[in-house]
Amino acid sequence: MASDAKGGSCVHFGEGHVVLRVRDLFLVFSRWNRNNVALLNKTQIVSVLDLYASFRSVNPRRRERPPAPFEFEFEAEGDDAIRRFADAGGDVARLEDGFSA
Repeated sequence: MASDAKGGSCVHFGEGHVVLRVRDLFLVFSRWNRNNVALLNKTQIVSVLDLYASFRSVNPRRRERPPAPFEFEFEAEGDDAIRRFADAGGDVARLEDGFSA
């Protein structure tokens, strides 16, 4: 877990998404589309990871069982998610530069 924020940690930094954490809140945002941001609690993000593991376990080359998109619950999205994360003590300063280093 990389400490990248004064008020929390950067728990995932990948090609397409960044996940920030403060206490039991997780801010997930797309580095490709700044409008794709969601705030999840611990239970919700564990559920997303389980659903994603199932999604990834399907072979996309098998026509009889193609991967399917999945829906998940979240606390907030967009600017409301960012505001609520910051209000909880999370550092959102790096969101402006998209974590370009």
